Amino acid sequence: MAAGSISRDEFQSLSSTYMLKKMLATTVCCNRLENISNQMVSDMEIESLEDVSCMPDVSESKTLTYEYHVVYNESYAVPVLYFNIFTNDGRLLPLDEVWSQCPTHYQTHLKDNKWSTLTQQEHPLLGRPFLQLHPCHTADFMAQVISKSSQKINYLACWLSTVGPMVGLNIPSDYMCKD
Repeated sequence: MAAGSISRDEFQSLSSTYMLKKMLATTVCCNRLENISNQMVSDMEIESLEDVSCMPDVSESKTLTYEYHVVYNESYAVPVLYFNIFTNDGRLLPLDEVWSQCPTHYQTHLKDNKWSTLTQQEHPLLGRPFLQLHPCHTADFMAQVISKSSQKINYLACWLSTVGPMVGLNIPSDYMCKD
C-alpha cells in the first residue's frame, strides 16, 4: 500500500463510526447581509442598542441540513467525504452558496482551486449527485501526517478532522483517542 493510503480492509474496520452523519445548522443573516452563526449571535456584544444595523434579524434565519458520507475510493485508495447541503424546503444548496458556507480561511487558501477541490460527483453507492472533497491529494497529505506522528494514529479520525471543517463537519476530539 502506498504511503498515505489506507486499505479497504482497514477502512472497513474503522468506518462503522464515520460512515453517515446528518446535522442541522441555522444561519442568521444580519441586516448588513453578513452571515453569522447562532453562536456568534449569542456571543455578540452590542455596544449601542440603538444601532439596529448590528442587530440580527431572526426572520432572515435559514436552517440548512448537512448530510455527510465517507466512502472508500478504490482508485485513490483513500476515503472520500461526500456531502450535500439542503435548504429547509428540501432543495440542494447551489454550488456557489455551498462554497460561501466554507470558512473564510479555506476560501482564501483554495480560491484558485475551489472547483477542483469541491466537485460534484455521483455517489458511488446511492447513484445520486453529491458534492465531494476531491481525493487526489489525500494520500500525499496523509503520508506527511503519518510520517510526522510518533505514535499510531486513527487514520479516519485524523483525515476527517482535517478535511471535515472545510464543509462544516467538526469532529469531536474524543474520536482521536479511539482505536
